[in-house]
Amino acid sequence: MSKKTILIRSVFLIALAFVVTGCSKKTTNTNTTNTNTNVVVTEAPFVMNGSTKVFSLKLVNGLFNYKTMTFYAGDNVEVRLTSNNQPVDFKFQNVPATSTNGIFRTIIQDDDKGGTYLLVCSNQECGSITLTVIPKTNTNTTNGNTNQAANTNTSPNQITKVELQRIPAGTTFSPNNTYETTTSFNVGDQFGLSVTGEFKLGTTLAHTFTNSAGKEIEAQSKHQNLQPGTNGSCCFSLPTTAGSYNLKLYVDGKAAQSVPITLK
Repeated sequence: MSKKTILIRSVFLIALAFVVTGCSKKTTNTNTTNTNTNVVVTEAPFVMNGSTKVFSLKLVNGLFNYKTMTFYAGDNVEVRLTSNNQPVDFKFQNVPATSTNGIFRTIIQDDDKGGTYLLVCSNQECGSITLTVIPKTNTNTTNGNTNQAANTNTSPNQITKVELQRIPAGTTFSPNNTYETTTSFNVGDQFGLSVTGEFKLGTTLAHTFTNSAGKEIEAQSKHQNLQPGTNGSCCFSLPTTAGSYNLKLYVDGKAAQSVPITLK
């Protein structure tokens, strides 16, 4: 075979390899749609910092990582928004309320009439979060999105709302973390407790658990002092066996409210 033939064949093979490689790269890049796989279409959770509910929101692939959020009349709230650990400013479209350095704080007045609002980014497109403010009423209601029991008694020292946060087994509580608000737990979890009411100063709160037969399975917890409004505390142990239980709350030693929970 002549040198000319060998040279032509070599050039052909190199060109063919280049075409095949180029086709391969093109095929690899055909499915590069930017999908936000971390978006959770559920209620944004919060952690209690004293009497303040702290909602820590993030942008994932440029979009909010939650779709809904709920405030209650009487809540003291703080909302934070970050992207790659950097603060992002946001606003509420239909009210004159905006964040500063990615943080917004407010107190929802007791007589707030409630409503629905949209939380959006101030300087970029990032989707939206639907915020629902729930007013105080004269009936018992349950917010299905977050399993929050809202008892609307308004007599002095009566509990008007109870919320439980799940502290997963093996984790250490930190006020900078966000925890799920729920009534469903796993064996080994702990829980945080948020109680709201028109309490007098010096009022005390304690709790215990009863089983499905209504029998107390442990002694009452140590008493904690309450103040008017929302009181948050952490961290408490759960029963050690899977099953259905009731968390019974006592105000000044008197049974005040019961919250059903499930332990898996």
